[in-house]
Order: sequence, then C-alpha cells, then structure tokens
Amino acid sequence: MKNYKEKVIWVIGASSGFGEALAYQFAKQGANVILSARRTQELELVQSNIKDSRVLVLDLLESYSFDEKVKEAISFFGCIDMVVHCGGVGQNGTALETSEEVARTIFDTNYFGVVELTRHLLPHFIERRLGHIVVVSGVLAQVALPGRSSYCGAKAALHGYFNSLRAELARIPIDVTILIPSFLQTALTKKSLNEFGQASGKESDAPGCKVDKAAQQAVKAIAKRKFQSYIGNWDKGKLMLVLNRWVPNLVFYLVR
Repeated sequence: MKNYKEKVIWVIGASSGFGEALAYQFAKQGANVILSARRTQELELVQSNIKDSRVLVLDLLESYSFDEKVKEAISFFGCIDMVVHCGGVGQNGTALETSEEVARTIFDTNYFGVVELTRHLLPHFIERRLGHIVVVSGVLAQVALPGRSSYCGAKAALHGYFNSLRAELARIPIDVTILIPSFLQTALTKKSLNEFGQASGKESDAPGCKVDKAAQQAVKAIAKRKFQSYIGNWDKGKLMLVLNRWVPNLVFYLVR
C-alpha cells in the first residue's frame, strides 16, 4: 500500500501515544481513519484534528462485541483496507507476585484481543482479496526485562501468531507487518499494571523517541510492506536487540 490516499485505515488504540501519532500521519497522507479505543472523550479530541475520520469505541477485553464492531467499522466508509493494532497495556510487577487475574488481563488485551479482532476482520479482507494487518510489538518481545514477564510473553506470542498468519495469507495476498518500537515518549510505563492490577504510576527511566518521529518511521515501513521493522531511536533498546542475536548471555547480564 504505497499510496495511503483515500485508503480506509482502522487504528486501534488511537486515543493517545503512538496510536494517536499514527492516526495523524495516516490522515496527513490522505487516508480515511477510523479511531478506536475505550475512552470516548479522548477519541473525539483526536477526531477533532482529523477531517476524514470516524470514532468507534472499542474495548479489547470485550471480544463478544467484535463481530458488531467490525460491521460498524466497515459501514463508515464501505470497506477497511488496513487495521493497525496499537492498543495494549503494560506491566510493572514481579512474576511471583502478579496474580493470575492481572496476568490474564495483560494477555487478553495484548494478545487475545488483537488476535480475535483480526480473526473477525479477516473474512472481509479475504473477500476483497486485499488487506494489511499491522501489529505493534516491541523490543521486550525479544529482550525480556524483569518485572515484565506477562507483557513480554504476550508480545512474543504476537510474533509467533502473526508470522504464521502471514504464511497462511500469502497467496491471497494479505500483508502482515510487525512493528518493533523501542522506548517511546508515551504514558505506557506510567499506566502499566502492578501486581494488584493498578496503574503503577512509575515513569520510564529511558528518554525515548518522540511519537511523531516513530510514527513517520512506521508509516514508511508499512508502505513498503515490510514483514518486520524496528521503530525508534538508536538507543539501548536497539543495542540490546542487536546483541541478543549474537550474545544473549551478555544481554541477560546487562538486563540483570
């Protein structure tokens, strides 16, 4: 999808952060954008800055609603050309102390919600023999940090699922792109769930890449139909990602 003009792009997690920045970039390229997240007021604020956009409130934990949400999303512009999965929740709590309920919330949001919404949208893509699925993963899918066990597990699971799905859809063809952001200037860390399912309130100790810059990188990578693309600055996240391929023991030592 080299030209975004008049394409219909559904951005999940568009109310803030990286998702919001991506929505602005797609709109800037002439796309019609569908904005989804849980928070109506924040979505409407984003919509006020995008001319050709629609708001569709959606909760990734409510998979029972996905069938109707997909139908409603399609009805806005008559079709959907691309879905961009930016919705998610972080974690800031040890594996031992994190309850099953909290771990399941993290997986249901970051993995099962993404997978199920994609599965409900796939028949539309297959019928049109056209579509692009974009999934936001992260460095922690490959470089695990302490206190992020469930989050790392969910993000790693996305790679396995969507790499397999790409192979299944190759003959149609429907594209699948996995974005791997490093540290970004968002509120993800502050909103991350602690062992008790509450927002940790902790600030990230990494300066991070500005979301506007990251979104520009992402839009270019998506246009090139890349299977996988690193997004962000050349920082310690990128360094650990590279080192992990060759000297994983060293990376573990640095992380510890």
